[in-house]
Amino acid sequence: VVVGVRDLRQQGRLADPMLKRVLLLGDAPAAEVNFRLLREMRDLRRQEELKRFAEQQEAEAKERKRLEEEERLRKKAEQQAAEAQTALQELPPAVNPDDVIRQSALKMQEERARAAAEKKESPEEKAERERKEKALAWLYDYQQKQAAEKSEKLTQEQELEQAEIEARAEL
Repeated sequence: VVVGVRDLRQQGRLADPMLKRVLLLGDAPAAEVNFRLLREMRDLRRQEELKRFAEQQEAEAKERKRLEEEERLRKKAEQQAAEAQTALQELPPAVNPDDVIRQSALKMQEERARAAAEKKESPEEKAERERKEKALAWLYDYQQKQAAEKSEKLTQEQELEQAEIEARAEL
């Protein structure tokens, strides 16, 4: 049996373009097309198309899963960020040492006033309390003066440095 491809020519209006691709067996004339071969070729094309379609569906499903996972991770990250933000908001504000000293002094004064109201002070206790209050007030004033002197000294140093830089620039 000889297998070959025949070059078929279309004739007339009803000629089928598929006849150009027909594999003919033996010496069969062009009019006797082996339709079994056509079906096999069609089935092979369908199988290839189905395989491509299945691969495409699988790729789309993987992409959907990947996008869903990314969305889930993004939402989880947003939730964690929101939890961290609320935790930060619940933290007390930063404390300044001067504020701590003031608050402790106020608490001490309140406690002493409360204790004095509950208990009558002797003249010695009253003098001791007033002496401590004066010492605390003096300490507070002293700290404020020291801070003011320090800031003034820094300002003077900066002005001196600026003047030196300007003098050097003029030379």
